[in-house]
Amino acid sequence: MPASLTILVATALAASPNLALRATPRSWLPTSRPSPYAPLANLVDGDPTTFWTSTDPTSEPPKDVGLEWPAPLRVGSLVARFYSVGYLPAPDGWRVEVRCGGAWQSVQASVDRPHCEWWTLRFDPVETDAVRLVVTRYARTRPSLTELEAYETVPPAPAFRRSPLLDGAFMSFQYRNWATRFATDDALAKTLVAARDLGLRTIFLYTLNGQRGQFSTVVPDTVLDQTDCWVGRDPVEALLRQADQLELEVYLGDILPHCIFAAANPAEQRELEARLTRYREQMLRRYLKHKSLAGYYLNHECDPRDTRNDPAEPAAMAESAAALAKRLAPRLRTVQPVGFYPWLPRGAKVAAIPKPAELRAFWDPFMAAAKSVDIYLAIDGVGTGLAPLGFTDVDQGALRELCERHGKALWTDVECADFGDYSSMPMDRLAASIEVAAKHAERLVTFDFLNYMSPDNGREGSQRLHDEYVRYRALIRPGG
Repeated sequence: MPASLTILVATALAASPNLALRATPRSWLPTSRPSPYAPLANLVDGDPTTFWTSTDPTSEPPKDVGLEWPAPLRVGSLVARFYSVGYLPAPDGWRVEVRCGGAWQSVQASVDRPHCEWWTLRFDPVETDAVRLVVTRYARTRPSLTELEAYETVPPAPAFRRSPLLDGAFMSFQYRNWATRFATDDALAKTLVAARDLGLRTIFLYTLNGQRGQFSTVVPDTVLDQTDCWVGRDPVEALLRQADQLELEVYLGDILPHCIFAAANPAEQRELEARLTRYREQMLRRYLKHKSLAGYYLNHECDPRDTRNDPAEPAAMAESAAALAKRLAPRLRTVQPVGFYPWLPRGAKVAAIPKPAELRAFWDPFMAAAKSVDIYLAIDGVGTGLAPLGFTDVDQGALRELCERHGKALWTDVECADFGDYSSMPMDRLAASIEVAAKHAERLVTFDFLNYMSPDNGREGSQRLHDEYVRYRALIRPGG
């Protein structure tokens, strides 16, 4: 099986215990002394938010890191959890060595998911009292690992709440390039067929363009101007008609403006809120006749730094918008996104990726106040770089606990693109994100199908990811 399609499924080999828990983490090369802020003990502390790295006496290679036992035992695989994809070795810049009889020797090792920050390194089991990963060249910068694990055979498979497959997708069709490529609304609507064929039956549609108080919409005849490239068309109507036929669920979104906290004055804020509220009502009323219209997406991810970590104002906005949707049609389910934005602790000058306690401090009172919100959608943050896999794993777990406490559903938005260069992810990296989300969420959607995963958009990377996901899905669910 190609490395890019390797998945964590049950195998004929039984998983073995993590031997790293009986080992001492070590580096042996004189160029690999740990940085003072990133000791070796972090590799076996079970905390994915701590890490080891080496900048002493130099940041340059070679670097090594490994595990040592008081007596030889059998080792056949390592799991190296790098902090993020920015800290990976170069594809030809690493090797695995074992120590036998006091001498180091290389073993022939393969790596699962080389584009992902969590590597499983497999080799024929060997009796050894020490094993190490030697890095001789970097993909970008020196290696940094949050955990290092060792197993006699294979690591245990994740404990999934549901199958590690996508259930839906965002369709960011509102931009000018898609109005040009899909010259008719029917041509645009047919892109939903490819989504349905991948099992993506929950669809999120944006309806607005703009920022900083200046908005236009793809929807005709509202209080907002229609975006010039969509004038004379109603793409949402066509997409909903197609969704009706395909028996999909559609969630329409506009925006709860990020700019509202930076408005020049309170009067400007109130006027903007009033216009968007009126637009929301017009937009939802226009499309309520469609059986596929299942809910409303409150497109504001709530960066805590905007409100000095105080959730009161964004929670009140979310409650107002969600309550409006339910007054128009009680059947509509309302979805609030949760972005893992940096948290600014009291007195700190530099914000950091939020930890579970910080998420709870913001979102617990938010959920208590926004009673009309039904679903919280975790934005996994992997593609944007907001939250590496280890952080998004523990943060999604914390969010799941909050949702259970407040009687809400948790879904996860699994990003399928690297937003550093706006490219479709390799499938092995996307698979790891899917598996993390499948441990916590009830439903998984991806951002963004039309731009990064559709076979209809003319982009080579998108076609490649589409085809790889088809093969991945067949491995998870043989026969369809």
